[in-house]
Amino acid sequence: MNWRRTAVPFERERSERYLPLVVGLMVFLAALALTVAFALDGAMERWRVDLKDTVTVQLPTGGPATAGAAAGQRVEAALALLRATPGIERATLLPVGEVERLLEPWLGRAQLGLPLPTVIDVVRVAGAPFDRADLAQRLQAVAPGAIVEDHGEWLMRLVKLAAAVQAIAMAVVVLVGAAAAIIVVFATRAGLAVHRNTIEVLHLIGAHDDYIAKEFQTHALWLGVRGALYGIGLAALALALLGSGLADLELLPWLTFAPDLRALLALALLPVATAMIAMATARVTVVRALRRMP
Repeated sequence: MNWRRTAVPFERERSERYLPLVVGLMVFLAALALTVAFALDGAMERWRVDLKDTVTVQLPTGGPATAGAAAGQRVEAALALLRATPGIERATLLPVGEVERLLEPWLGRAQLGLPLPTVIDVVRVAGAPFDRADLAQRLQAVAPGAIVEDHGEWLMRLVKLAAAVQAIAMAVVVLVGAAAAIIVVFATRAGLAVHRNTIEVLHLIGAHDDYIAKEFQTHALWLGVRGALYGIGLAALALALLGSGLADLELLPWLTFAPDLRALLALALLPVATAMIAMATARVTVVRALRRMP
């Protein structure tokens, strides 16, 4: 129902009844893409803080030959070598309970009875040179089978992957905006065809093209607002369900769909941007069409 009094009887038009639903679907997709982009941005920042300048050394569990005192000697020798290495700030042996806690989300509690490697958490001096291959070779001499994992190497690859996904998400937002504009163009053209006689009458009684364009652009504005509210409401529901599901699984603790202040601001501006796109697109379409009318 159209509560605004307009010179053009839009309330009689049936071709636009589904336009708010289509716009709502576009806003829903754009909101999801924006949320993914911001969630990955937050995750990348946490990766940089938590994993920058960190190294993990694993001493595998061997057979009976490495059990008891021999295993303890290997661990102590590895810790001594690490702490004496230039560029390493701290080397800490992780308790078995901490290793089990880290592996539980992936292996499950039932599988934690398996032999677990001894894990040493190493923190490097920020900015200091680090030769992983040389450290691994020296560790082999005191703890055969030791594995050195430099988080910085794969962190950069992970950040690049996340950045690529972010770029794709933002491209989706742009494409959704373009698709919404195209839909408004076709809907406005259909409206012009339906109300052609009314427009001619308005011209006869002295109405200018600008007045008629304002009628259509205001109508498109309210259609866009309705559709945007539908879409943002559906997106909020979907994100709430998704965030709750991830929290229950506890598989991806670094990824959260709880929007921060920037994400909330972007999502709040999304309906406004959608309405503005609809209004501007309708105005340009109407003005161009009116110029071609006799």
